Amino acid sequence: MMRGMESKLGSPASVVKNLLAESWLEERSGRELSVHSELTDEDGKVFAQGSASLVVLSQEQIDQMGVGA
Repeated sequence: MMRGMESKLGSPASVVKNLLAESWLEERSGRELSVHSELTDEDGKVFAQGSASLVVLSQEQIDQMGVGA
């Protein structure tokens, strides 16, 4: 479950360049996760960055919320 999210948008990206979207786990402490992401071009120029704080839910919690498959 997402606790919070932040995004920072830079300049517009060129439509003729290939873009790379990456995300990675920065930290995990128990059930809490912190992730980060970036959108860059072939030259490494950053067009957008993001981060999010998440909490891992148990199957019981998911069932109680009525979400999932």
